[in-house]
Amino acid sequence: MLLFRNFLILSSLVVLASCSKQDTESPVISLVGAPTTSHFRGEPYLDEGIVVIDNHTCNLENEIFTDNTVDENRYGAYTVTYSVQDEAGNATNAVRNVEVVLPLTDYYLVDWHAFDTCTSGNYAYIGLVQDCDCPDFNVTVGNISNLGLSAIFALPVSGQFNQFLTLDTAKAGVTFSGIATMNPTADSLFWSYIIADSVSSDVCTSVWVK
Repeated sequence: MLLFRNFLILSSLVVLASCSKQDTESPVISLVGAPTTSHFRGEPYLDEGIVVIDNHTCNLENEIFTDNTVDENRYGAYTVTYSVQDEAGNATNAVRNVEVVLPLTDYYLVDWHAFDTCTSGNYAYIGLVQDCDCPDFNVTVGNISNLGLSAIFALPVSGQFNQFLTLDTAKAGVTFSGIATMNPTADSLFWSYIIADSVSSDVCTSVWVK
């Protein structure tokens, strides 16, 4: 009988030791959707969220902390960081990268207010940017440097956030070369360009404002 009682006590100790095993494993976070995503400026950003699994603690959804830095109104690179901690204090985190990019429609306007500072003088005029009826990722830009119909071009949109217009073309013996950069809130274009013919050239910086 004594031997049997000792066996029961020993078995209980083994069970207790097993139940009190320390939890050292962190929760596992799985992103819903892609880890890197693009989003058009000006549209509401709705994050797809995460799924959390833990080896001991259930229902950790209420313990998730989300740090969302996305500014829907400014192009740029942003992050959404998710953090969670289980009952034992084991913590983990995951990150989603979000690129807010310019839609082509952010360029479209028939009355950009333009102000040029050139070697030949200063000029104020109205520029325009419209849809380009072409297969490439282009826009139609008109009246560059107040040159009217002689300065209407289909210009490519480029850059990580679709923030650049490249001016590299010629018409009627005049070459146009330079670049325009859209500001993050898409209400100003900053140009730097050169207009040249066989006789002379004009170096300009320009601001186009919506």
